[in-house]
Formats: sequence, structure tokens, C-alpha cells
Amino acid sequence: MIFLALFIILFIISLIIKVYIYLVQKNYILKNNKRELTGCELAHEMLDKDSRTYILLTKGNSEYNSLRDTIKLDVYSFDESSLYAIAVSALKSYEAIDKKNSNVYKNRDKLSKLVFYMVVLSYIMIVMGTLLNEFTFSVIGIALITVVTLYDLYLINVYKNNIPKIVKNLSSNGLIDKDEKTDIKKCMEVESLRSLTRLISVINTLLDALIPYE
Repeated sequence: MIFLALFIILFIISLIIKVYIYLVQKNYILKNNKRELTGCELAHEMLDKDSRTYILLTKGNSEYNSLRDTIKLDVYSFDESSLYAIAVSALKSYEAIDKKNSNVYKNRDKLSKLVFYMVVLSYIMIVMGTLLNEFTFSVIGIALITVVTLYDLYLINVYKNNIPKIVKNLSSNGLIDKDEKTDIKKCMEVESLRSLTRLISVINTLLDALIPYE
């Protein structure tokens, strides 16, 4: 039961982070940036003129896919000009031009499916361990989610180290005003936490697959 309790605690933390991201997003999507740039427009501004990176609208979360060299912006970021929209767009667009951490992003994207299945398997192991009172299954489940969480914390550290560089880049190129820097930075810091909501996101993905939209 101790492993089930630990897993529930991790799930609750994941849920709290997701709610926190939602509340911050809800607040800042109501505030437009002074230049009224949309997320898509900001991405084009940040990329090199000869860049072949695609910028697409997605129904899911915003992300940069290094394997396909594609920036995907969600409905709150693509055509919107809120502070949150340009913060998310800048955070993802920077990955396309960040040569220093290019291997980090490539490895992340190569491992994305494996990480997803590790989370799914952790659910299965925890449930089986609890129902069958099998200690080994529970240990495997907790071990899997621990590895994923540590990896996510590593990625978050990379994202957060990028934020000062991104804000400086936006400010020096006149894409944001000085009095917007603090809000933009906060939005980026909050968005960078999204990978810690995997325990929730995996359930949403599975439900979307099982219950298709009409």
C-alpha cells in the first residue's frame, strides 16, 4: 500500500502543477503584448530568414519537434497575441535555433514514445501490485515513474536555463517591451513545468485514443 500511496502523491502533484499552469495561462491569455504579435508571427521573427522550420497549429500542447524541425503551437498560441502566446512561442522557437542543446532536444524526441510507454507501464505495475499484493510489481512501477520524473527535471533545468537568453533576445530585438519582460519570463517558467504533468497527460492521450471526437 505504501507504493500505491506514493504513486497517488505523485499523481496529485502532477494534477496541482497542471492546475497551476492552467490558472497562469488563463490570467495571461487575457493580456495582449504591446506589439500585438501572434505566436506564429513571433516564431517567424525569431527564426532565420532562410530557416526551413515549419510552424504549425496543433490541437495538443505546443512543442518543438527536432526530428521533423517543426514548431507546433496550440490554439492559445498560434493566432493569439497574448503575453502567454508569445512566451510559449518564444520558448519553443528558441529550441529550433539553440545549437548548444540540439542533441538534448533530439534525444528527448527520440525517447518520447519510450517515456510515454514507461508511464503507462508504471500505471499497470502499480495497479497489479496493489490488486495482487505483489511487492515486485509495485517496485517496478515506482522505479519507472521515478526515472521519468528525474528525466523531466533534467529537461526542465535545460528549459529554465534558456529563459534568460530568450528574454534578452526578445528585448534586444524589440519584440517585447522592458515592462513585459517579467511577465514573459513567468509565463515561460510555468510552461517549462508542463512535462511534470505526464501522469495526467498520459491519461488524456489514452482517453483521446479510446473516445474519438466526432
